[in-house]
Amino acid sequence: MRKTYRLDKSFGPGGSFAGIILVIVGILLLPFYWTGLILILLGAFVGFSGSACEVDTEKRRVRTCHLLFGVFRSGQWIAISSFNGIQIVPTTRFYRTFSLSNRTMETQQDDYRIVLEAGTPQSRIEVMKCSSKESGNEQARQLSKKLGLQILNPPTPVFITCSPGPSYFGVSNLASHNITQLSDPVKAAMQYDNLIRTIECSGAKVITISELPNHPNSVFTKDTAICTPQGYILVRMGLPTRMGEESWMAKALERIGIHCIGAIEEPGTVEGGDIILTDNIAFIGHSTRTNQSGVEQIRKILKDLRYEIRIARVPVPFLHLGGTMTLVSPETLLCVAGLFPEDYFQGFKVIEVPNTGFISGNVIPLSNRQIIADQTNSQAIGALQEQGFTVFTVDLSEFVKGTGGPSCLILQAK
Repeated sequence: MRKTYRLDKSFGPGGSFAGIILVIVGILLLPFYWTGLILILLGAFVGFSGSACEVDTEKRRVRTCHLLFGVFRSGQWIAISSFNGIQIVPTTRFYRTFSLSNRTMETQQDDYRIVLEAGTPQSRIEVMKCSSKESGNEQARQLSKKLGLQILNPPTPVFITCSPGPSYFGVSNLASHNITQLSDPVKAAMQYDNLIRTIECSGAKVITISELPNHPNSVFTKDTAICTPQGYILVRMGLPTRMGEESWMAKALERIGIHCIGAIEEPGTVEGGDIILTDNIAFIGHSTRTNQSGVEQIRKILKDLRYEIRIARVPVPFLHLGGTMTLVSPETLLCVAGLFPEDYFQGFKVIEVPNTGFISGNVIPLSNRQIIADQTNSQAIGALQEQGFTVFTVDLSEFVKGTGGPSCLILQAK
């Protein structure tokens, strides 16, 4: 038995409405003008084309369909045995339309998607959408019985952090470590503990490791590896005094069962703060810490993992791409205005903030549209709150002295 579940219109709600209007106008004109037929075809294409998922329980297969004119289907069948379970995922999509006065209007659509999981975001298939979590749970239970797949619990995010210690507090050569001034040990410890408590309150698991001796910047764990659903990529630090932190973090990742899937080799340098990964897009920053050879190497590794690659130069005073932008939800980016070409963020809703410093676009995204931001980053806090995010503010002034922002202090391993 085959069943088709319709998902999204190709041109969004606005395009669908416009297409239906064109069909109606075309029908009215058809008895008098042959152009009515063109309007009907154009309207049907715009109004009814979309995506769907077709499930064939008899042959134990599933496929994502492109519905041209809402009727003609195309898509490759995949065996249900390729998937390991079903999950319910909250989603938010933004659609842009134009009013009669040519003003841009943005509409937001929230729903829950039932997806088949196969281990990586790229191989995930959306089956159906539901208007509420309750209906999603019921539909997932029914689909689980039909397909013989278990319902998976959402994975618990795992963050690796490094508690500040003697190396961070006792820097002798500030310039060589790119640290602006010494931190107060008592204040830094309090700020770090408060950050960890705030992360743990979101339901995430935090693993704390001790700093690498004689490496004050090891407190900024974000830069020391790149973690993907398939495993971690061994980086090569761009700041000479940080060399060695890569293998230190690699050992920590191996201890929790995450294995190496690639490595950056000399003369390339790549730091984790220059890589931002979505489900299928890799944003890569070409910075003073990630050189041209590093960009080429990480591009190849991530492309082989089926990521779409987008590369941009990171302007001064930002050390990393992560200072300029953060993926705050699967469909939304916080970014500093005016730094990148508009098409760099194609397919995402963009929340822009002014350039007020090297951590203007740097926050920590948690689950359920919750964000952690440094208390001084008022522009980002206000912009995120206006878009419905819950923002927890923390004082990280003792780490800003080390030229790090909130997300620099955490490495999301899972």
